[in-house]
Amino acid sequence: MPRSIAGSLTLALAAGLMSTALAGCQIAGFIMETFEKVPAAYEPEDRKTVVVIDDPNDILPTARTRGVIAQTIGRDLETQEVITDFVPPGDVDHLRLNNDEFDNWPIDRIGKETDAEQVLYVLIENFGLRGSGQGHQTYRPIASARVKLVDVTSGVRLFPGGNASGHPVIARMSYKQNAIDTEATRVEIRQQLAARLADRISKLFYEHPPDDVGEDFPD
Repeated sequence: MPRSIAGSLTLALAAGLMSTALAGCQIAGFIMETFEKVPAAYEPEDRKTVVVIDDPNDILPTARTRGVIAQTIGRDLETQEVITDFVPPGDVDHLRLNNDEFDNWPIDRIGKETDAEQVLYVLIENFGLRGSGQGHQTYRPIASARVKLVDVTSGVRLFPGGNASGHPVIARMSYKQNAIDTEATRVEIRQQLAARLADRISKLFYEHPPDDVGEDFPD
């Protein structure tokens, strides 16, 4: 093949690759613009906050799970600089253990007892693995809760505005393949589910990117 023709083909190939690359960048930019960030359901004031995980029906597997959810919510909101001052979850546990009537207290009283200005209240409604099979399980973990934000001084519900029962939150997870059904496996999945529920709750209060495709399929 003559050198001039070969050179022309090389230039044409390079131009085609560059055009493809530019088109790819344009497509990526289009995707980024299309999938805009999810706005906050409510933007709270940065005031001293106590997170209360209420589990009246003992749905959570352990009391520690309750603390993990509360601590993770607080850490996420601090990281996002939404709320920077939280009451330690242990303070709520102390009140719960030392007051027989704790479960009957109104939400704002828990805030007053912990010297908080607002209460992020989470009522656990569901928390389970929903496995199927014998020996090997295909887990379909799911958790759900109702969330409220309450002003301590006035007792007024700040969020949600029109739903007295609280804002519903659902966290789901799926597994691509069967897992060996052992207690260690179940403990690990429950920890992941608790973290996923906390993530869903904290994201109510700040703008965030949409979930990635496949995010519900842990490794």
